[in-house]
Amino acid sequence: MIEKLLGFAEVQESAVAESLIANALEDCVSSFDGFARETCRVFSNKSSEPSKAVSLSFQNIEKARERVLALFGLDLTAPLSIEQSSTLKRAFQKRHLLAHKMGVIDQGYVDATQDSSASIGRKVPIGASEILEVVSLLRLTSQYLF
Repeated sequence: MIEKLLGFAEVQESAVAESLIANALEDCVSSFDGFARETCRVFSNKSSEPSKAVSLSFQNIEKARERVLALFGLDLTAPLSIEQSSTLKRAFQKRHLLAHKMGVIDQGYVDATQDSSASIGRKVPIGASEILEVVSLLRLTSQYLF
């Protein structure tokens, strides 16, 4: 569905395309969150603390990585290169800005991502190609988690 949204965005005026691309990023994170939560719930009996495993959140990829590692002994980012992990972390941070800061870059984003091209107070840039890469990285991460 995300790929279809991005294809539709290609033929829209810039404001509509920008909104569709931002929505696609939010959909990526939401879909991954739902899948990963359910996977952890189903396999909670294999974790060190099943009661905590059933309530994991995957809205913040770095925190989720730490919790899954602690509870299941599995590093979510193991199948990714350092650059791919950074791309995924940056995308999740961008989604956070969209959801909570109207897409405006703040110091928290800069600190979390070390994005040297980011300008505090400016709208965070998000491109369709970036979303397609995120989809690919989340597929790898999801397969590894499962």
